[in-house]
Amino acid sequence: MTEDRRGFIYLGHGRGIDQLDPQTGRVRTLTAADGLPSRIVNVAFRAHDGSLWLGTPSGPSRYLPETPLPLPPLGLRDLAGLELPPERNQVEVRFTGISFAYGTGLRYQYEQEGAAAGWSEPRAERSVLLGNLSPGRYRFLFRAVTPDNVVSPVPASLSFTLLPPYWQRWWFILLVAAAAAVVGWTLHRAQVSRLLELERVRTRIAADLHDDLSSSLSRISILSELGRRRVADPQAPEATILDQIGETARELIEATGDIVWAIDTRRGDLESLLARIRRFAGDLLEARGVSVQCAGPPRAAEIPLRPEMKRELYLVLKEAVHNAGKHANAQKVWIEVATTGRDLVAEVRDDGVGFDGASDVSGNGHSGNGLRNLRERAARLGGTLAVDSAPGQGTRVRVSLRL
Repeated sequence: MTEDRRGFIYLGHGRGIDQLDPQTGRVRTLTAADGLPSRIVNVAFRAHDGSLWLGTPSGPSRYLPETPLPLPPLGLRDLAGLELPPERNQVEVRFTGISFAYGTGLRYQYEQEGAAAGWSEPRAERSVLLGNLSPGRYRFLFRAVTPDNVVSPVPASLSFTLLPPYWQRWWFILLVAAAAAVVGWTLHRAQVSRLLELERVRTRIAADLHDDLSSSLSRISILSELGRRRVADPQAPEATILDQIGETARELIEATGDIVWAIDTRRGDLESLLARIRRFAGDLLEARGVSVQCAGPPRAAEIPLRPEMKRELYLVLKEAVHNAGKHANAQKVWIEVATTGRDLVAEVRDDGVGFDGASDVSGNGHSGNGLRNLRERAARLGGTLAVDSAPGQGTRVRVSLRL
């Protein structure tokens, strides 16, 4: 047994719990239909916040007694402005009607304003339990019906607001959004800091490769050339070995230069790529008497390239130029790069001997492996590679990709 703040007495038993109003003697029984986890209530006490805790064999249950609201002795026809706590999803409304002609023979109806159900069936009960209410604003209408089916000319009304839980209120949502923004900003700053640190590491690696490795390889190349000159017989095995050492050192110097250029973000635009492939083609082809023409789009310096795209596209063009110088026996080589919107098209053409494109596409020709490598690099960029060639009509290598 316990008591709420209004003086109502609660008696637990084997069929629920009784609510007794000592002033009127009215008893209301709360059962499993009202939310109790079990029909047996063997413990009841009031907490400091006024709520009642009821112990049952199936677990505890928390009950919030009604909030007292002073009303005139004869009641009200219209009651509005009520705000109910989020925990209360059931509202009991008691009403009555006055009729001198029919006495107690009145019946009652109610409806929720705006709902499609309309008026309820007339009943003699003078109370209704409105359950399963979700947060929001409600307005209910009530009217009496005489035995002759004459309804009240003006229905009574009850308006109230069922407050949402705190996690659905605007201030909580705003607080969560602000917290999420702060967390996102913090994570973004951390990510930017990591990227900047990675950028500094890459810059140091590029500087170390350029200063240390390149200089050491250059020294090896020079020493091998000096040693080669001291060998009297050019056909001697020692001369061949020194030539191979010098050639390997020079290839490593070129490869190291490509690596340093690829990871240097200060040269991450299309103009830098065009300048490097132009220099490579000039060093490789012009020494063999091959004319080189290179063309790029206007304002190429304003077109940025991702590091991976810059490296892969450069290697595709470099391989195509190398094949033209090694296999084509060409007199002219054209290197053209154009942009259209978000698309980039790079092309290497020559006027050389050409080859049977059908056999090379299948990988059976003299340069099938090289073309396969070019296609794999283009695919890693999300682009496509097209090779057009025929015996005696030169070769064209064309790569298309999205910037």
